[in-house]
Amino acid sequence: MVGGVFGGAAHWLLPGVAASPGAYSIVGMAGVLSGTIHGPLSAILILFEMADNYRIILPLMIACIISFVASGQIHRESIFTLKLARKGINIKAGKEINVLRSLLVKEAMNHAPETIYEGLSLKQLTRHISESKYHSFPVVDSFGNLTGILSYFDYHEVIHDQQLDHLIVAKDIATREVITVYPDDSLYTTFERIAAKDFAALPVVSRENPNRLLGIITRRDIIGVYNNAVIKRPLLHK
Repeated sequence: MVGGVFGGAAHWLLPGVAASPGAYSIVGMAGVLSGTIHGPLSAILILFEMADNYRIILPLMIACIISFVASGQIHRESIFTLKLARKGINIKAGKEINVLRSLLVKEAMNHAPETIYEGLSLKQLTRHISESKYHSFPVVDSFGNLTGILSYFDYHEVIHDQQLDHLIVAKDIATREVITVYPDDSLYTTFERIAAKDFAALPVVSRENPNRLLGIITRRDIIGVYNNAVIKRPLLHK
């Protein structure tokens, strides 16, 4: 409609130069189509077939490309992918990411994590680590509140120094700035945080009280739940 109005005005002002109003309408239609479907090539071919006029091919291409670029800056999704995006499905990302986004931390977390008391001496800590199958531990106070996390990189330099056995406690070497996740976070978000700093595990805390430790989640937990989901989904749709 706007193209037709513009074409009518241009044809009235410059009758010997401007094309017919119908041509401008087609170019306008192509621009709208290109912007809504995010497909400039499809819009160019469809409207060119409708017009069957080689004279409008250049303005048609320019309008479609400008519309495509402008619409992409305003909204990343086309009319075809918008509903999927609202459901959390990203067709550009692939099946793996969509599966991880559909799964929550509470489905994969360990609800009974092995913790370290912040006042534990280095000697006691050494014994605890040697008897455990884990390498990272949430550090808690006497009330069970999360105060830090202890990983191999925190204790590997001091754990064999017997002179420090009774001088250092877990709180002294633990990382105090802890990156955590909530039970209702997606596994995709969790995996991103784990991969960003190459963590072995992340504490899971309450959204209402970030100091309240609810559990812990590891890379192995995420991969295990993901594998189960990938196996079960095709079977459920049969």
